[in-house]
Amino acid sequence: MEQLVGSACVICQQSIGSVVEGRFCDACESPVHKDCMRLDSTGDAHKCFLCGAQVADATAVREHYERKQQARARPPQPGKYAVGRLCPACGHEAFDRVRPNRWIAYGSDRLCRRCGTRYIPPTPVWAGLAFLLVGLSLLGIALYLVGLSLVFGDSPGALFDAIIGIVFTLLGVLAVVHGVRSLWQPGKV
Repeated sequence: MEQLVGSACVICQQSIGSVVEGRFCDACESPVHKDCMRLDSTGDAHKCFLCGAQVADATAVREHYERKQQARARPPQPGKYAVGRLCPACGHEAFDRVRPNRWIAYGSDRLCRRCGTRYIPPTPVWAGLAFLLVGLSLLGIALYLVGLSLVFGDSPGALFDAIIGIVFTLLGVLAVVHGVRSLWQPGKV
């Protein structure tokens, strides 16, 4: 990913000193000073409509920008996005970060800069190991609690221990399954 600080502004050609004074144009993705940005109302076919920079095809820039905005405006649908290190639709590696809409996320979702496809980065290896460790720990605690409820079957807390043991067993199994899947199929879960 290109760095903003130190890049030359496409309008004035001066160096951008900090992220406070510059940004990447949302339409053409060119580095530009915030003070230099100006909407191009002339409809020039060789100028970005958003920042005014010279571009090869302003129509393509506008279409790309509109696809990106439509993809961002789509209602989130948990579990409906593909998983991958690159865009699953076009294989492009440049992306914008988008807020995830899942319970478990290790980073932002990704929105391809080329085609606007939203996708999820794969589960990192450390997270798969963490799920495995937490799941096995929960299963151990569940086994202990169920054992206590069997030993002290007549006590008032035995039923509570059994119920908590069952809940921990379910959570432990789910965590172990996800951990094994993410380690068994790296980059796909």
